Amino acid sequence: MYIPPAFRDDDIESIRATIRAARLASLVTATTEGPVATPLPLFLDENEGERGALYGHVAKANPQWKLPPIGDALAIFSGPDAM
Repeated sequence: MYIPPAFRDDDIESIRATIRAARLASLVTATTEGPVATPLPLFLDENEGERGALYGHVAKANPQWKLPPIGDALAIFSGPDAM
């Protein structure tokens, strides 16, 4: 994913703070049926893995959990809107 330099944030503590503040993410996966996205509350476990691990729950009624992803998933955390 291309991120313009003005919007790039490589500071892990800043990224973690954004995740903690937002909590709700858009979980996006590519599937054979096309891209699928779900708004999903995610919890960051900062002590797992090199940069932490995200945990959440997709409802059984949501078809995203049944569609095998192609490649990696993307969790998009939005910050406060600019005025």
